[in-house]
Amino acid sequence: CEHGPCHNGATCHERNNRYVCECARGYGGLNCQFLLPEPPQGAVVVDITEKYTEGQNSQFPWIAVCAGIILVLMLLLGCAAVVVCFRLKTQKRQHQPDACRSETETMNNLANC
Repeated sequence: CEHGPCHNGATCHERNNRYVCECARGYGGLNCQFLLPEPPQGAVVVDITEKYTEGQNSQFPWIAVCAGIILVLMLLLGCAAVVVCFRLKTQKRQHQPDACRSETETMNNLANC
């Protein structure tokens, strides 16, 4: 709070070696730098603005990290399956002409007898 980071008449509080700005009504943002839109006249105003605190947004997003890891693993497994299928098809194609050729040779050998 030494350098006055809060704007528009906000009150600065120090917590856990960091600052927190308590914004004046009508302002928002981490440093209260944004002017919030005014509600239409005659509307009921419900103040649901949350004050920023160190603990609210500091949790590590484990769900997002786990979802990303699972997605990468699924992509790797899919690629591995495609490679295995391709190799199996290639091996089958290589063995089929040999089988036909050996049958033809057998028939020729029988005819020569």
